[in-house]
Amino acid sequence: MCTSLITGTAVTEGADIYFERRGSGRGLLLISGGGGDAGNYSGIADRLADEYTVLTYDRRGNSRSPLRTDPTKLRVEQQSADALAVLEHNEVRSAAVFGSSSGAVIGLDLAARAPHAVELVVAHEPPVIGVLDDAERWFAFFDELDRLLDEQGVGPALMKFRSSVGRSDNEVRSPELMERLAGNWDFFARYEMRPVVEFVPDLDALRENKVPVVFAGGHDSRSYYYCRTGEALASRLGVDFVEFPGHHMAYLDDAERFAPILRQTLRTYRDPGRSPVGRP
Repeated sequence: MCTSLITGTAVTEGADIYFERRGSGRGLLLISGGGGDAGNYSGIADRLADEYTVLTYDRRGNSRSPLRTDPTKLRVEQQSADALAVLEHNEVRSAAVFGSSSGAVIGLDLAARAPHAVELVVAHEPPVIGVLDDAERWFAFFDELDRLLDEQGVGPALMKFRSSVGRSDNEVRSPELMERLAGNWDFFARYEMRPVVEFVPDLDALRENKVPVVFAGGHDSRSYYYCRTGEALASRLGVDFVEFPGHHMAYLDDAERFAPILRQTLRTYRDPGRSPVGRP
């Protein structure tokens, strides 16, 4: 699949944000989760660029988006400001937003803080564990990860983390993407992981500002904590939950099946005539 690709840098507070732009049409911003690399979305971005101006980017401190300050714990509002900077740099006044995992958390916060820039949020498996019935179990799990990180380093901590994240057997990653991601995992473990799972989305703001929201999760993820959080949040907001194919990273592993479901979801829920937050 051949798609014209434009790359650039959006300057934001304390970081230079690398972005990629494909296609033309209405705006679609894809926000990466753990690892923070735009390359995770190349497959679905290429497939959707026939209908949308698709923007992807490396989140601050990851891959090709260097920090201009010392690293600090992730602040979701700062991540939202970075996403907005990418839109503004590309003169995209508003866009639909798809985010997976921590990218879904950032998308929800962006909609709460900058509703003028967000036409729809598709939040795929946001791991905000505080909404779960068994939240104590998962806070204890991340406490153990912190202990491992402090006492044994990033390798053992990440091994334990990955044990909680089901994966498909069909991972499709270029050597270049693998190399970039390998350089991001320490940053993820030390600065991103815990702030994301502890984050509490502003559901009142989402109800009040009339941005359409839909949650999503993989067919093979339904028993995992990060998918159950999406179902819990959908119930609290009174919005739909859409099942996507595959597991937590099916957008990378199985873009051929994932992209058409995302396309249909965007067409269904982006209609400005529908009820802003709530089932159509």
